[in-house]
Amino acid sequence: MDVIRDLHTGGCRAVRAASGLLKLPNSISGILEEVSKVPAWIREGKRSACRRVAMKALAVCKIYNPTIKPDLLVGGFPAMRADGCKFVREDYQRAVEETRVYATLIADDVNVEVFELGYDEHNNRRMMPAPVAISLKSAGSKRHHTGPAV
Repeated sequence: MDVIRDLHTGGCRAVRAASGLLKLPNSISGILEEVSKVPAWIREGKRSACRRVAMKALAVCKIYNPTIKPDLLVGGFPAMRADGCKFVREDYQRAVEETRVYATLIADDVNVEVFELGYDEHNNRRMMPAPVAISLKSAGSKRHHTGPAV
């Protein structure tokens, strides 16, 4: 029984840590359903951290250059550099090398404990996606009986 209790406790902790749910289901099937959503919650947490860093980086750009258009920054890399030459892979690699220490400083300063929802084109918060439960049963656990008992 200690193993079952420990699995239940660990599952509850994983669900609470990943999803932030305060009230957890009491049934084993309810807990398993919530445990199956943990990978989706972790993905959402990673997206949230990326949003927070992107928001901070774009805000810093806007503060230093108020005329900058963020839509140009998220559209990918330009075909041409500011000097009129073609933008090539080496230009990107050089820019990354010059900025990665500062990107690290920005990212290190971001509080990833706070969940940041996304925003739509009207600057309204988007709804939090509700993860879908997945089956935790392994394919090998199903027993098929196709013939007479021997």
